Amino acid sequence: LSFAEMLIEDEQPFVASERPGLRKFLAKACPRFVMPSRRTATRKCVAVYDVHKEKLQKFLKEHCERVSITTDTWTANTKQNYMCVTAHFIDKNWNLHKKIIGFFPSKGHGGEDIGKSLENCLAAWGIDKVFTITVDNAAVKFIKTGTSRLVNFKKCAELAKVQTKAFLNLDVCTRWNSTYLMLNAAQKYEKAFQRYNDEDPYYVLELEGEGGPGVPVKSDWDKVRKMSDFLEHFYELTLRVSVTKHPTSHTFFHEIADVLVLLRNWCHSEDRLCQEMGKRMLVKYYKYFGEKYGEKRSDREKRGEKDKGDQLLNLVIFFCVAVDPRYKLSNYIKMATMVMFGDEIGDKLWETVNSSFRSLFEEYRNMYAPSEKVQPPTDSQEPASKSKSLMRSIIDRQMSNNGGGNVTVKSELEKFFSEDNEEDKKGFDILKWWKDNENRFPVLSRMARDLLAVPISTVASESAFSSGGRILDDFRSSLTPTMVEHLICANDWIRGPEYISVEENTEELAKLEEGKSVL
Repeated sequence: LSFAEMLIEDEQPFVASERPGLRKFLAKACPRFVMPSRRTATRKCVAVYDVHKEKLQKFLKEHCERVSITTDTWTANTKQNYMCVTAHFIDKNWNLHKKIIGFFPSKGHGGEDIGKSLENCLAAWGIDKVFTITVDNAAVKFIKTGTSRLVNFKKCAELAKVQTKAFLNLDVCTRWNSTYLMLNAAQKYEKAFQRYNDEDPYYVLELEGEGGPGVPVKSDWDKVRKMSDFLEHFYELTLRVSVTKHPTSHTFFHEIADVLVLLRNWCHSEDRLCQEMGKRMLVKYYKYFGEKYGEKRSDREKRGEKDKGDQLLNLVIFFCVAVDPRYKLSNYIKMATMVMFGDEIGDKLWETVNSSFRSLFEEYRNMYAPSEKVQPPTDSQEPASKSKSLMRSIIDRQMSNNGGGNVTVKSELEKFFSEDNEEDKKGFDILKWWKDNENRFPVLSRMARDLLAVPISTVASESAFSSGGRILDDFRSSLTPTMVEHLICANDWIRGPEYISVEENTEELAKLEEGKSVL
């Protein structure tokens, strides 16, 4: 199966086994190796999928109690809608895992279609304990559309003494990161764009033509710099919350708090562009994180929006930061809540957070607290031990009847909150901390294991679409949906977390152009 695993991991077509160059190489390098045919390679790839799926099912059963799910949809070049389902969990050794468990056709992007498909996928894997489900939802272009234009533009950049080797980037209308990268790179070439205006007459003709955006002028570059500075915060935030090798759920409260402060500062900016942009985004911020704790009903009625009822900010955001030993439900988190939502609403929210967190702890205590059943004494025990066991059983029964049977267990949560917070230093490993303190907090650690596995973005599922685009390219569009799922899932399981990206690296390309690449 090793050859089939190579085809899957390197995203090679089945016909690779019949390519003459590879056959000649292996005939010399390993004459005894018999290359399989295309059909044999196909069957072996299916067998690899079956073997690794069985291993993953066994691992989930032995090392995982709950999973958090991310899902997203994608339209392939065949116009077929696909849905990707990724399971996130922390095993008993406190290692974070993400595994693709489904990549299959979906009827549509609607909530009902996604719900049915997700339900069928989880049932097929026998997963019945799901903790959370996360779902999704012009001058540069002129120069980059021609090789000769790009060469001329680089000459202009050299003449204008532009001190940057950054590549120009095209915008993707649905991704803020691409907008920031485009603007950040473009503004460094402002002088080059101005000089290029004299070098290429078609530059002005096309951009100033009917329906064209126009040649960028000084006021445009001023806006570019402002937008770039503004979007830089979101770019850096996206990078922080999109990592998949480390838990991120415990950091999300801090991220959304910083975004709110940023938007409020922009709303009070003296610059009109910044002020208008900040106000529009603040409306979307409140809408996303819940009407009850953001805007008043009258504010929504003015915009003609219907009231969606008692919609709350997801309390899991608070629960995740509560199990972070550097913060817990400390005064800092309480004060930040007051700043975000005001004293009146903040007090109510803080009370809800505390009571709900303790209720969740009680659920875990009822499921995982050590049994308090008294074991019958054996003949080998000393008489003193018998007396001690009998007395303890009497006291335990009396405390239980008086409502005090849970005092010892409940003190676990109070002990966690009463201890000094850990120092918030760079490189703090929260999974290692909980692994080291698991025996001290047996119930709370199980709760932390589920909370810290919650992904706060769907990037894990979205990344599968890059692989899907390479597997289901124009030359392999005849692959059946079942085979596509086998290849993408097996690819994810085989390569594991230590994956070398095959995406284009613009910085490395710049070094290659300069002849400075390190071989």
